[in-house]
Amino acid sequence: MKLSTRTRYGIRALIDLARTMDEKPVSVKEIARRQNISTRYLENIFHELKIAGILGSTKGKGGGFYLSKPLKEITILSLVDILDGELALLDCLIDSNACHNAGGCYTRPMWDRLNDEIRKVFEKANMEDLFNSIDT
Repeated sequence: MKLSTRTRYGIRALIDLARTMDEKPVSVKEIARRQNISTRYLENIFHELKIAGILGSTKGKGGGFYLSKPLKEITILSLVDILDGELALLDCLIDSNACHNAGGCYTRPMWDRLNDEIRKVFEKANMEDLFNSIDT
């Protein structure tokens, strides 16, 4: 399993937003510049996070994005699932048709357990914990 650049950038950008928002929305351009992320790429990420209810936005002068949920309510698992699709070590764990041997796989129980443990760790980890662990 490898987390995508999309998820890693999304998490970095949310932390940046939380650090700089101070009761007013922050533009994607500002965050993209500070985090060295393509503005267009970050706009796409923020669009998905907005649809998922993680972010809100305002238009016009002084507009931008803001967190629409407290950091404590945003789990790392939710971000991975939103930006990468359902977290799974192997395709067969979310689609039994992905493997011709799904019905008789000797290793499937081990992959299921390992996948469940990883999901539990990501579900317990939230953005507030991550935010508070950063040295300022």
